[in-house]
Amino acid sequence: MMTDAPTLTRVPLAALVENPRNTRTHSEQQIEKIAASIRAFGFNAPILINADNLIVAGHGRLAAARLLGLEEVPCLVLAHMSEAQQRAYAIADNRIPLDAAWDWARLTAEVQEIDAMSDIDMATLGFSDEDWELLQKHDAQREENSTSPQLGALEYRVVIDCTSEEHQAQLLEQLEAEGLQCRALIS
Repeated sequence: MMTDAPTLTRVPLAALVENPRNTRTHSEQQIEKIAASIRAFGFNAPILINADNLIVAGHGRLAAARLLGLEEVPCLVLAHMSEAQQRAYAIADNRIPLDAAWDWARLTAEVQEIDAMSDIDMATLGFSDEDWELLQKHDAQREENSTSPQLGALEYRVVIDCTSEEHQAQLLEQLEAEGLQCRALIS
């Protein structure tokens, strides 16, 4: 039952409690990307907590804050939610963004404009070198297609986190059997 609005406050890192029910994992590389973003742009997405400072969502941001040596962070207290709502929201907050996709043409134009108008380190956007290569390839393909009547094949990539090396091998075999070109990445 929602009764009150969430409250924004600053909380010392030492007072925050990691949720033992947290279902999301963060690689060291991802935590470094989050830290780079916080360093470049500030801590603009608060950690979501309950009234007892238990983290509902934001374990990656907490790890990045620790990496940066921060002593306190902005937190949004979700006292207006029941425990069940908080637990459900923690899953929804992590799952729903996975269904999003990029508008590659707009992304390419936006990145190029940002790059031209500032000295922002493009690495702080969170893309890997491989991502940048794909973006540049897509832009070149788009330009080529705009002057040529034949459309070229675009390359799309999906990253799937597997629970084990065996699971990864099984999934690769299954996808290749369906005619997809796949390769294993280890992070």
